[in-house]
Amino acid sequence: MICSRQALRMQAFKDAKDAAEKARADLGLAKDAKAALDEAQTILANAKAQAEQIIKAASAKAIDAEERANVAEERKKQLFADLR
Repeated sequence: MICSRQALRMQAFKDAKDAAEKARADLGLAKDAKAALDEAQTILANAKAQAEQIIKAASAKAIDAEERANVAEERKKQLFADLR
């Protein structure tokens, strides 16, 4: 009986040790996954900020181009009016 009890305790100890090692490995994977997720969120936030800047710059250029087109149209109308 002592041998079987000892064998059971040794097996239980081995199982607990294996479970602890697996838990440590899983924790390491979880920490790596969390770090990767944090990095991805940072990259996404930076990309969104950059996209907003690009959109603002493009909008400003579009407004400027529209204003210049309106001025050119008015000049054209004035030139044709002067020719009459």
